[in-house]
Amino acid sequence: MLLLVFHVGDRHYALHYEAVERVIRAVEVTPLPDAPEDILGVINVYGRIVPVLNVRKRLGLPDRDMELNDHLIITQTTKWPIALWVDRVSGVLDYPISREVLLRDILPEGLSVEGVIKLEEGLAFIEDMDRFYSPLPNAQIG
Repeated sequence: MLLLVFHVGDRHYALHYEAVERVIRAVEVTPLPDAPEDILGVINVYGRIVPVLNVRKRLGLPDRDMELNDHLIITQTTKWPIALWVDRVSGVLDYPISREVLLRDILPEGLSVEGVIKLEEGLAFIEDMDRFYSPLPNAQIG
């Protein structure tokens, strides 16, 4: 299983590689009036307007200003694209699917975390993008 590993604060996360469209350096984000509080605004990605999710706010971590070394991971949910603002991306990892611990086997449903993998630097949570980014039902994004 191919995973893109990224970091927010001192925490490690991963996304299934097929959900990742591209990774870009931080760019200017245009604020979006009346957006949910965890949406920083929007960016233009090759002519397509993409909302930017403040991952720190979504995860309950202390907020900070975006820095030039930060990254935006452009991902695709089943409904629309979303950019995740993260501290850094460490790369693509080919991880044996047999070694992933599925959280549905040990915790009730409803979490955005699909599973957990072991990395040299600690545990990484594999996020399910459709659960991780579930905006308000009437939101028209993308």
